[in-house]
Amino acid sequence: MKKSILTIFVISIFALSSCNKSVDPIIDPPALPQSSGVIVVSEGLFSQNNSSISYYSIKDNKVTQNVYAAANSNAKLGDTANDMKILGNKGYIAVDQSFKIEIIDVNSFKSLGMIDLSTYGEPREISIVDSTMGFVTVWNSNGDGVVKFNPSKMTVTSLITVGTKPEGIVNNGKYLFVANSGWGADSTVSIIDATQSSVVKTLTVGINPNSVIENNGEIYVISTGSYSGSYTGGIFKLIRQL
Repeated sequence: MKKSILTIFVISIFALSSCNKSVDPIIDPPALPQSSGVIVVSEGLFSQNNSSISYYSIKDNKVTQNVYAAANSNAKLGDTANDMKILGNKGYIAVDQSFKIEIIDVNSFKSLGMIDLSTYGEPREISIVDSTMGFVTVWNSNGDGVVKFNPSKMTVTSLITVGTKPEGIVNNGKYLFVANSGWGADSTVSIIDATQSSVVKTLTVGINPNSVIENNGEIYVISTGSYSGSYTGGIFKLIRQL
């Protein structure tokens, strides 16, 4: 049997002028108020507008299906929901083929509105820094990038150009790390200064980086390798030089 090879690499980030040792690690979003459960976002079938949300109650050991539709007069969530991040009592859902970020109350699942991304492209994954700064990777035939938005005001602030077909995105408070997959043709990670909304560094990792993970201040990038099998996948740890 042929075994796949998983390689672990370490990449160094050159010193950034505003780096310091006191950068706080990301704190996980708070638990759902007055509840204990898991929200599951299902993307549904492509181009069939049947994304849905299910809720698993840990206390009751029970799954409730289609909670978004039930809370919103049977309204559709949208087409191909990719990702969801929670800030306070609000959930921000990237709905790819509906070109929007849908915002819900995570207690009632009622819609609180949406951020229209039809001008910017298909939303992939979301990272929220605080109540005034959120970021989402987008695909657009006119140019891929990262959209900066205001979570509280539900407005778009700017578009930041990165590599091709960006997927995973994570922040450590000061910087954002964006995996540029290129559908298997890119191999870079863009580092964005969140406040300045500009790319300050681009690193080369393995072919087809898709996911970025933060753990206790450490940043890891997962590359899946080429679709042809010519290049294997790997995990890359990004080391900050102070």
